[in-house]
Amino acid sequence: MASRSRDGARGQATFSAVALAAALGAALAAAPSGCFINSSGTGNSGGATGTGGASSSSSGSGGATSSSSSSSSSSSTSTSSSGGGCTKPSECPAPSNPCEVATCTSGACGLAQLATGAPCPSGVCNTKAQCVTCFDDGGSTYGCGAGESCFSGQCASCTDGKQNGAETDVDCGGNCATKCAIGKSCVAATDCAAPATECTGGKCSACGDGLKDGDESDVDCGGSCPTKCGNGKTCGGVADCTSGNCASGVCCSTACQGPCASCGLSGLEGTCSNVPSGVTAGTCTGTSACNGSGSCASLGSKKAVGQSCSSNGDCQNGNCKMGYCRLDTGDICSKDIECGTGRCSQNKCAVCSTDADCATQQCAGGTCKLPSFAVCAAPADCAGGSCYYGYCAKLNGAACTADDDCATYNCVGAVCAPCTSNADCTSGTCLNLTYCRFPKGEYCGVTTNVNMACASQNCVPSPIFSECQ
Repeated sequence: MASRSRDGARGQATFSAVALAAALGAALAAAPSGCFINSSGTGNSGGATGTGGASSSSSGSGGATSSSSSSSSSSSTSTSSSGGGCTKPSECPAPSNPCEVATCTSGACGLAQLATGAPCPSGVCNTKAQCVTCFDDGGSTYGCGAGESCFSGQCASCTDGKQNGAETDVDCGGNCATKCAIGKSCVAATDCAAPATECTGGKCSACGDGLKDGDESDVDCGGSCPTKCGNGKTCGGVADCTSGNCASGVCCSTACQGPCASCGLSGLEGTCSNVPSGVTAGTCTGTSACNGSGSCASLGSKKAVGQSCSSNGDCQNGNCKMGYCRLDTGDICSKDIECGTGRCSQNKCAVCSTDADCATQQCAGGTCKLPSFAVCAAPADCAGGSCYYGYCAKLNGAACTADDDCATYNCVGAVCAPCTSNADCTSGTCLNLTYCRFPKGEYCGVTTNVNMACASQNCVPSPIFSECQ
């Protein structure tokens, strides 16, 4: 019995070994290419080798060894299929650059640049996949609002009331459509708007166009122009003048101080001179006038030049001519009617010798007859032989050649006539269907309501006779 039991046990062991070998062979046959049997019958799986069942037996015991080999083979396959491979972008690492996005192409992870102008944490993505506040590309601006431009990496507007971006002054110049006006800051002439033709000293100017424009105090000088103005040229301050002196509104040879010193006397502009006697300068009060020596003197009962008079004794300067105190011979003048002789020659009052010396072509006793619409006292004062309402003028119906021949300031068909509408008048204003109001430059100080005489309704006192402005 004991012998049969041992024989039976050996038989079972032999069957089990055969079954194990068959199972192992089947497993090896079904294994992937990484696990195979070579021509010598030696097994190779993941680097482990063995021969027949003995090798399996030495590797482990029973089904445990077979199970262990099968598990190792399955893990290698998973690693191989996922080592850097992908099936969709979400399986790839997220890029550190906000202007790039992960891609999965043919099982491989990669990176792609976002579209130009795509939003990013700091603004927008530029053409180099950089996240910036703003940028320009091909004439287009990215990252800025409507009407804004990108300059040095920052958005700027040409309508925000500030100087920013490429602007050379507030909201003008640079890349703004609006150019800068004269006096505004510039870098080049292209920053400036007409009539500015150049950028001089960092300012838009028109200092070479032969015109007085912009902030120039006179033609192409003063103001922001690099060229200062010479004596006699208009100035707004000492900085406008080559001499460093601005007096009486013109550049002057000296500071020209004193109540009756002027640098603007006609014909002597730029040279400091004393105002003639009897003239009320701006700094003399209504009860005083210049004494001819640079100072003011009380008028007392006397009258100033330009006021009506009956005799020489009425006038401070002792020169009553043609019903008014007028400048004396040798005095500085600007117009004929300012002079008692009716003649202003080379800016000084002078007597006439012949008719040719007079603008009116009439010289009598060294005195020129007065022109039309000059202030007068008697018909004999006037070249036209008529003095009405204080002017050398004719009444309605008289022959005329120009409006100023007529007391109504209206010459129609070579005859003085009242106006009937504004269209009749050179000044464009007909008063009370009677006379035309006087245009700018005509004398107005002898009428009752001096302002009403002027079309501008502004009769302005001057050093000698008041004029319409």
